[in-house]
Amino acid sequence: MYQVHVKTQFAGPDVHIALVKLLKYLEKKYLDAVEVTDEGDYWETEDRARLEKNFDTLTHFIKVVGDALENYQGPMPEDGSPRSLADLIEKILREKLGKGGND
Repeated sequence: MYQVHVKTQFAGPDVHIALVKLLKYLEKKYLDAVEVTDEGDYWETEDRARLEKNFDTLTHFIKVVGDALENYQGPMPEDGSPRSLADLIEKILREKLGKGGND
């Protein structure tokens, strides 16, 4: 069993579609039991509009999270442990996303 992970979010929908087409071709011609998890839903639907909407939604949330973390002005955890940092990030995001969720 082999696993491959590919991130196409920053490559755009055209690259994503090309990759799905390639995988479907390889599956049909050479491979058995291919399993694909496609966050853009294109593998299952081949619906470009849906793929573009999913890309836009994910891009929006990446920006919201990036802005929230970049603009944080509060204190950093004193102990500097990974757990304390994870708790702080969770707190920042809950505060940011809790105020309407879709800033």
